[in-house]
Amino acid sequence: NHSTNQMQAFSFFLIFFLGCVIVAIYLLRWFQRQQAQDALMWQPIPRSEDTYTLLPKRIQEEKTRYDQTKASTDDKKVLASALMKRAMGDVAVIMPFERAGEGIVRAKQKGFVPDSDWIAFIQAQQFAMAESVELRGEAEFLREGWGEVIIAQAVQLVLAGQQRQMEQEEKQRQEKERLRAQVQAEKQKQAEEQEKKLQAEKQAKQAEKIAQQLIQEEQNQKKKTK
Repeated sequence: NHSTNQMQAFSFFLIFFLGCVIVAIYLLRWFQRQQAQDALMWQPIPRSEDTYTLLPKRIQEEKTRYDQTKASTDDKKVLASALMKRAMGDVAVIMPFERAGEGIVRAKQKGFVPDSDWIAFIQAQQFAMAESVELRGEAEFLREGWGEVIIAQAVQLVLAGQQRQMEQEEKQRQEKERLRAQVQAEKQKQAEEQEKKLQAEKQAKQAEKIAQQLIQEEQNQKKKTK
């Protein structure tokens, strides 16, 4: 009985130990998957003209163009048009920045964002916020109440422009596909015609060969009868 109890205790311990190992492996794999997902979550914005490192420069360019117009005229209609162009230029570069912002913050908490990128991100964020305040103030000065809606209007115009561009690109893609299919069909047609021509020439040669053989056989037959 004592030996049986020891075996049962050992079996229980072994089952418990194996269960703990299985749970530990499962938790380790889950943690690794979470780490991989977090790493993929942060997609650094490509080092191009749309990066957050150059975002302040892009916004400053829009501001400079507006300031040049403002220095040359007092016409509020002209200034309103120039300010809307400035707002649309700002929105076009800030929208992708804001979309990436939440992922960058989470990735920073996980330690996936280099300090240099994080500092550039914070500086760009501050610059964008300051531009928003200035833009709203300028719009309110030109037209009462406009400051509350100018950015929303700019977003709508930018999205509409992007939609038109996507539709135009889709039309161009479809046209290229149509032309490609047309060229492919023409090549196929030419290949089929060439194949028919070769077959016809082959058949003609075979017919000529058979005719020559028949003529030769006929001549041989005549020689035999003489």
